[in-house]
Amino acid sequence: KKDELMSGDSFSFLYPDSGETVLLLSDGMGSGEQAAYTSGICAEYLLSMLSCSNPKELTLEMLNSVLRDQNTENSSTVDIFEFDSYSGEGCFLKSGAAPSYVCRGKNVYKVSAKTIPIGITERIGAEKIKFKLRAGDVVLMLSDGLVEDEEEGRLIVETLCRRTTAAPFDIAA
Repeated sequence: KKDELMSGDSFSFLYPDSGETVLLLSDGMGSGEQAAYTSGICAEYLLSMLSCSNPKELTLEMLNSVLRDQNTENSSTVDIFEFDSYSGEGCFLKSGAAPSYVCRGKNVYKVSAKTIPIGITERIGAEKIKFKLRAGDVVLMLSDGLVEDEEEGRLIVETLCRRTTAAPFDIAA
């Protein structure tokens, strides 16, 4: 956010021995230190719990309770993407998160859920979205603060997807 020194977004990733890759993205509501604190708690908590093979849905429910038990208002979007390199299965678990995208050749597929961030209500409404990935597919996870509107987001995603022959690190830069 303009004039802010801290980002309210946090990310992490996990490479368990099972051949699955787990990517985590959280966006603390608001901006500045409080948003950074909340999203950091989410990323660290999710990483710790999922690295011990805890179920994702239960982990999100427990994190929701942790955020709701704080003395201040703490809420955050959570976007979890799991990829099984043996089966090619991909699965998003989204709670209030911005749309993600799958670039497949010249096609761009939007993956979104109509859910609310965690930490707001007692029950979470995370949505699970499963699909099969193909060789060469690129998955883009974005925070909602990246773009001003959906059209700008679409243009950025299409530009990034045209660069899918580049290494993922180069695309992110």
